[in-house]
Amino acid sequence: MQADPEAVEQSFVEAGLRKAVQADAETLVALYRNTVRRVNAADYTLEQLRAWAPDHIPVSGFERRIAQTEVFVTEDGSGITGIGSLTGGDYLDLLFVRHDRQRRGLGRLLIAAIEHSARSAGGVSALTSDVSITAKPLFIASGFNIITEQMVELRGQTLKNFKMLKNLA
Repeated sequence: MQADPEAVEQSFVEAGLRKAVQADAETLVALYRNTVRRVNAADYTLEQLRAWAPDHIPVSGFERRIAQTEVFVTEDGSGITGIGSLTGGDYLDLLFVRHDRQRRGLGRLLIAAIEHSARSAGGVSALTSDVSITAKPLFIASGFNIITEQMVELRGQTLKNFKMLKNLA
């Protein structure tokens, strides 16, 4: 039995989840950079982190992402605390939770919102994502399976991540 879509969406609103707007772009750039550099520091070198989240990240890239994909944010009284995005209807592209809001269920909430959006659109049988070493346990706990380990070249650095998939059928 599937939950009532309106009830699910209301629970997301009550939990501080909403769709991103253009005015969020600059905040999202800072959240992305700071989260990559702080949260992933245990699993990647400083050089890898700087390649992944360089000092200068154009705000226009996040503005374009907000305009062209489904971008969700979580927020509380301190501001935006997380970001997640769905690209192409079946690819979980971004998932980052601010360093001081880790392990509070926000990552799972963002995954649930992305999954709900994909299911609501119809015709999607699975979600895929390229997942960092750091985020792998969250994705596994959320029902994703590892398809393959990958070595990705990025700005002169090689980073390990995982292609993961969650069946929605």
